[in-house]
Amino acid sequence: MKLKEKQFGFTYVVIILGVVLIGAIGFLAWRMLNGTAPPTENTKHVVSDPNAGYVVIKEWGVRFKPIQSLSNIVYTAGELPGTDGVAVFSTEALAFYGEACGAAQAGASPLGRLLRVKGDQDITPSMNVAFTVQIGSYDYLYSTPQAICSEDKAAIALQTDQLKLFKNSITSLEAVP
Repeated sequence: MKLKEKQFGFTYVVIILGVVLIGAIGFLAWRMLNGTAPPTENTKHVVSDPNAGYVVIKEWGVRFKPIQSLSNIVYTAGELPGTDGVAVFSTEALAFYGEACGAAQAGASPLGRLLRVKGDQDITPSMNVAFTVQIGSYDYLYSTPQAICSEDKAAIALQTDQLKLFKNSITSLEAVP
């Protein structure tokens, strides 16, 4: 009789272990099917950049979205008497043709320039203003270049093509969110 009692207790242990094992497997399956699997240490939080794909003029807190085929836009922000600043634009491809085709050359503006003035400031620009927009308390005036940046025929063709694209791009000027 003692032998049967030991076997009888062992049966309870096997049944309890079986129930626990089935419960654990069921719990894991339920978590996976409901999409609530426990987080792993490899989980990464991806934060998207709200300025991705834009040219940001960080000094002024504004941006614009260039047309897709216009890439590697560069600018130089500076001072211009009678304004709150000026940004001169070019591209890396244009800058290849010399300093006058880059954005860093004083007085050069291969793709034009953007003036920033207080909204209540009266300014009569002497240049060809192609676009004006008010953002916050500032007016932004875009003017096209007054001359070609190089005598090289390839540079002239590139400047002409990129200028057309840039004029369409700068009209998307907006405040950085």
